[in-house]
Amino acid sequence: MTGAPLTKGHETINLEQAEANLQRINKNLRTTFINLNLTDEELVTLRDRLLGIGGHEDRQAFEPANRSLRRIFSNGSFEFGGRFYGGWWQGIPGELRRFIEIDGAITREIDYSSMQASLMYAMVGEAPLEDAYRVEGWPDGVRPYAKKAFNQLLNSDETSRNPKQWHRFAPNLDPEPLPRDWQQLTIHQKNQARHKAFEDMFERRYFDLLHDLKEIHQPIDHYFFSKAWGMVQRLDSDIAEEVMIKLFTAEFPVTALPIHDSFIVRRDGEQILERTMKDVFEEKMGVQCDAKLCEAVYDPVDGEERPRLINMADLFDETKIDLEERRTYHTREYEWISVHGSL
Repeated sequence: MTGAPLTKGHETINLEQAEANLQRINKNLRTTFINLNLTDEELVTLRDRLLGIGGHEDRQAFEPANRSLRRIFSNGSFEFGGRFYGGWWQGIPGELRRFIEIDGAITREIDYSSMQASLMYAMVGEAPLEDAYRVEGWPDGVRPYAKKAFNQLLNSDETSRNPKQWHRFAPNLDPEPLPRDWQQLTIHQKNQARHKAFEDMFERRYFDLLHDLKEIHQPIDHYFFSKAWGMVQRLDSDIAEEVMIKLFTAEFPVTALPIHDSFIVRRDGEQILERTMKDVFEEKMGVQCDAKLCEAVYDPVDGEERPRLINMADLFDETKIDLEERRTYHTREYEWISVHGSL
């Protein structure tokens, strides 16, 4: 690999301190009630989806008791990886995260803007782009595919630097509807179908997007095809660790649920979370990084009307319906309060 080394912000890990910090983080999580406000019917659908039933994707099973985190390093070294895994909230589909509650309160999620790109720009002493995944000449809808393409460029090795090898990369876009024999297709055949779906959507090739991303990120081009992702993840996991520690040891403690480069907190904790995220990044990397608010629980999505005003008779009826439809949700809350006391 040529260019600036991955040294800025990177420190040899103190295993004793890292273990102590992990124990402190998990102790705080064990004393925090983390719930998911879904009806029983929605919960069954979620569990089927996570278990891969009915053709849905296979993720980790939903088990609300899984609140302890662990750090997973990679490449047989403590210098690579180190991200936090194990919390049940990390395994649910992203669109359901807005229904997470902490100690009975609805939540907010804030994430770092283009975290890995921002870290690499900081390591070469340059300010990061406002949005690493916005590519000139492409519509806004390409952004999630550009993020995937950026990670492919970063996570691959030197053998993929030649564009003739870019057939290894494919967009995260399955054709709709899926062919009946989809599960029997080879990876190469599936990738060909994904490339066609991408071209049908944007009228341009996925290879063009990869090329354009390399062009706009010339200052950090030397990190592509270098397997630098492992050391970059060490940096973002160290930042996540410090964010969580600072939050629950603050004058007004806040519990944060990590999802790699984003955090979920109670609705009243989003301002201190945003400030802490920015401060920790700047202390670690010497440059500023933006953090933005994600979708909030119960906020109407586009096209939805805000809840109407209701009278007391309506409220009574709605309460009965809620208790009936959310038996499992309320059972978890009741069991927690029975053991730990009021929220």
